[in-house]
Amino acid sequence: MPYHRFIIFIITPLLVVTFASLTHAQDTTNNEAALRVEAVTRNKNYAPWQPEDIDKLRRETGLIGPGPRTPVPKATFPGYLKKPETVEALIPQALAAVTQKGGRSPLGLAEPGDIVLIVIPYDSDRLIQEAVIQAYKSRRIEARIIYENDLLGISSDVLDTIAKAKNLFKAGDGQQESGEWFEMLGNWPDFNVYKNWVKKEDPVYALATWPEFHFPDDEMAALDKNFNELAYAAIIKYLDDHPEVNRVFYQKASRTLAKAALKHHGDIYMGNYTYLNHYDLMGQAPNVP
Repeated sequence: MPYHRFIIFIITPLLVVTFASLTHAQDTTNNEAALRVEAVTRNKNYAPWQPEDIDKLRRETGLIGPGPRTPVPKATFPGYLKKPETVEALIPQALAAVTQKGGRSPLGLAEPGDIVLIVIPYDSDRLIQEAVIQAYKSRRIEARIIYENDLLGISSDVLDTIAKAKNLFKAGDGQQESGEWFEMLGNWPDFNVYKNWVKKEDPVYALATWPEFHFPDDEMAALDKNFNELAYAAIIKYLDDHPEVNRVFYQKASRTLAKAALKHHGDIYMGNYTYLNHYDLMGQAPNVP
């Protein structure tokens, strides 16, 4: 075969494949853009109503009673949620929190003499954690509050970069309930079967629920994918190395899964820990029996 014909024979398929790949990538980008536009349009579909129709709507939905008869109060920011500037100002609410024996964060289950391990996200408010430590100390309980990234030996800047890359959702994105939480709580043999079905039946919904996150590098992408597994492994190692710890609080939700993930230390897992910022602590939740 002549040399120039050999070159054409080799190059032509490569050009075809490259062009097809570029076309597919462009189509994918265009499709994603179109799906996002359609999602915005769908989000605007809601049942219209007018405040003056409230009595009629109440009757139609089967509600009884007089309903509201006074003007709605003017919305104001609750004064008790003002951010304290000292640990001392936080102590009363912290004491309420560490004596609470029920709810999602039953810190009061710890008894005098216990050593409590609390593992928290990288961006938790340090002032709040100091208040909880002091409140526990007043009950003669030692609280060891450790940041996840410190246990893993990872910079908080790395986790902040990952968080910003994933910050694509708004408060009204209720479809997320069928995303991460549905996957965690559904006990699926293979969750991808469900995801692929949704992608086929409703691609707009699928893209809104499982968008593509763009991380600076593959290492960060892998860290995000495996973070929970790595964190639990680090906690288990810490507990193996510190057998004196006899109480553990971790995660903001999914207590049953957390207990199972701690394996042979699951019996000392007491519940979640939700006091990550001053809104959590200064709200009224710690005061509710």
